[in-house]
Amino acid sequence: NWWPWKQKIAHQRQAISRRRKHIWPRYSDPDEQRAGDIRSDPGPSVRFKVHDMNLSLKRLWVYGRLLRKKQLQDAIDWMEALCRPSAKPVRDLLYRARTRMVDHHGYDPARLYIARIWTERGPRVMSIHQQRAGYYFRKKKLQNMMQLVVREMPMNEYFHKVYIMKEVPRSVTLDMRMALRDGRAPRSYEREWAPYITAESRIWHRRGMQFEDQMRRFDYYQTRREWIDKYAGSFHRDEQEARESRGLPPLAPTELY
Repeated sequence: NWWPWKQKIAHQRQAISRRRKHIWPRYSDPDEQRAGDIRSDPGPSVRFKVHDMNLSLKRLWVYGRLLRKKQLQDAIDWMEALCRPSAKPVRDLLYRARTRMVDHHGYDPARLYIARIWTERGPRVMSIHQQRAGYYFRKKKLQNMMQLVVREMPMNEYFHKVYIMKEVPRSVTLDMRMALRDGRAPRSYEREWAPYITAESRIWHRRGMQFEDQMRRFDYYQTRREWIDKYAGSFHRDEQEARESRGLPPLAPTELY
């Protein structure tokens, strides 16, 4: 019984709880990008389109509503978990987008998000099928279309989403927990990955940041600079080690992103 007035109350409560998660800078720095300013730097984006999908517009709309604003790898995991034959065309589209963005363009797979997704009505293709000997019938087949725009989230926006808001992609947290369980990461990383790895650790880390911010001891811009430098260094670690093995000087942190 989700009447419109109940939906309105639920949306208002969600907006209030979301505003409480934010931690904004205490001062303005002209040399730094303003927190939450997405329009000035939306990030690179690529559009993908698939034709001749034998699915109804309602089914495509349901899938689009499920995948909108999700991280690309999380969207692929969602479609694989459905285990529906009708989800295969959408899953193939997401796989093609990930291969194109990661392998061809070299974007960071953790920062790829589905910015927009929409459906279009296509023509109905009529074909003739044989039912039994001497009997034929005409069959109309749906040929609808789906488009999506995948963008690489800028580092400043990604920092605020992951570190401040604690909206960490599920695929990233799963990889962290699997690495600790299998012994591929040292135990010292448990403290370093505490802001992301579990829901309980994320809550306690957010409370600590809110306390530091209330005591005027949390520098937003300084924390963001250190976090971005550390993230870029870990992402390009293989490239840096290859340069050092060839005797080349390592790249500066500003050249990594």
